[in-house]
Amino acid sequence: MVCLFRAIVRVAVVIVVTTTGVQADPIHSSIGVTVDALSGKHEVGNGEERLHFVPIPIVEVESRYRATQLRFETIPSIPFSYGSGNSQSTRLGLFNGSARQFIGGAWFVGVGQTLYNQHTYYPSGFTTDGSQEQYSRVAGLRFEIGRDLRVAHSAVLELRGAASPVMHGVQYTRSIEGFICPLTGPTDSLTSCSAVLRESAVNERAAQIDLGARLVRATGRGDVLLGVRYLNYSARYVATSRRNRLENPYLDGSLADRNVGVLPLVGYRLRF
Repeated sequence: MVCLFRAIVRVAVVIVVTTTGVQADPIHSSIGVTVDALSGKHEVGNGEERLHFVPIPIVEVESRYRATQLRFETIPSIPFSYGSGNSQSTRLGLFNGSARQFIGGAWFVGVGQTLYNQHTYYPSGFTTDGSQEQYSRVAGLRFEIGRDLRVAHSAVLELRGAASPVMHGVQYTRSIEGFICPLTGPTDSLTSCSAVLRESAVNERAAQIDLGARLVRATGRGDVLLGVRYLNYSARYVATSRRNRLENPYLDGSLADRNVGVLPLVGYRLRF
């Protein structure tokens, strides 16, 4: 991961140094925001939830010099609720960064990094051992391919495909197993009691497919963005040692998290 970011930084430095004082080949940059309405399913080992038009803001930044482009997109850490009575909640953060090389003008290939941060809260009753919180961070290489098709004088159809075949991460779980209360004092309140917490960590291995198509229509110094995106993310638990496998035999290879969804999107991108 560190080597990849160093390579991206080197590409950026080369672009800046090479273009210093050169007017014929300027750097084309843009910043945009889209709102993607997620509809799909969120599946964990002990259940499945359906999501319907959950709005997710995504910020994107692009910078291109000649046939080389750097692109970054991020989802700010935002919470959304689901489940019966919105009792479950997830705070999700995403970062994608890639370097792209255009071939023949319209086609490009790229390589980069995908990083997910997730915090999920499960209320008491959803799990067998009281309320529970899970934190996870998963990252891996991202491979991209795409094509820009001009469909009108001021409109371009962007076709994008990306895959992260191998991603690695760690999931941390904190659950409340009960309370220790004093023998004297009020018995109808838990304010004077101490929670009994259990913490554990397990490794994850994941993969993701990210497909998209959007129409980009130029309007003055910016672009209006309309499109759709498809995401398929799946993660499983991995036992990293014989001891870990013996302590958690049910975890090795079992489903940790699966998210599949379609995201219609609308947004605006400012060029400068």
